[in-house]
Amino acid sequence: MTVQPLELIADGLPVAALRSGTPGGLKVLALHGWLDNAASFLPLAAQLPTLDLVMVDLPGHG
Repeated sequence: MTVQPLELIADGLPVAALRSGTPGGLKVLALHGWLDNAASFLPLAAQLPTLDLVMVDLPGHG
């Protein structure tokens, strides 16, 4: 499984994220809960390699 860091711009502010899966696959945006971060989705991402999965680090959590 390949995981790439990604930076999104939301309302002019940078938001860190991770991306894994298959480019062109079903696009899924993963948002974590209060005490988690984007890396919390890595075990799930390993089980879903055909998705184009973007795992966001909400501000203050990554």
